[in-house]
Amino acid sequence: MTSTNYEVIFRHKKYNDSLSGCLIWAPDEAQAEKKFKARKEFDYNPEYDRDLDEGNIRSIYEYKEPKKKGAPNKLTILEKFVKLPKFYNWLKEYDAGEEVAIAKQIPLTDENKTIIDQIAKVIPITRRYRGPRLRGGYMKECHKQDAERVSIYGRAR
Repeated sequence: MTSTNYEVIFRHKKYNDSLSGCLIWAPDEAQAEKKFKARKEFDYNPEYDRDLDEGNIRSIYEYKEPKKKGAPNKLTILEKFVKLPKFYNWLKEYDAGEEVAIAKQIPLTDENKTIIDQIAKVIPITRRYRGPRLRGGYMKECHKQDAERVSIYGRAR
């Protein structure tokens, strides 16, 4: 049996009977309620019951993480090919693999800057500039004037 997060909404006595919520990791709703009642920090009052209108526990439901809005999208291979046919081979050369970026570790040559500017006219992008390498071989983010390379990311419209 697998466990999931359950959100328990309850009346909190310390805060003028306002509603509060907490996440409980449990295999089912009954176990979530049992675990909630056992924890002292929630001030559970057994005189109240969730069957009554003014009960301590107001609701218990399986918690689903909300979807992120406006997160930058990585272009699929098909989208790169259709939206940017002229730059498809160039994008393959600097492909970011499984990461969110559209293209990574692009050297800042005049030719590459021109291509990136042309891509920006077709789709909204964000540029992240990378500077001199650190000891571990990784490049750090830096200002445009200090950059050696750039990575481009899709941006929500």
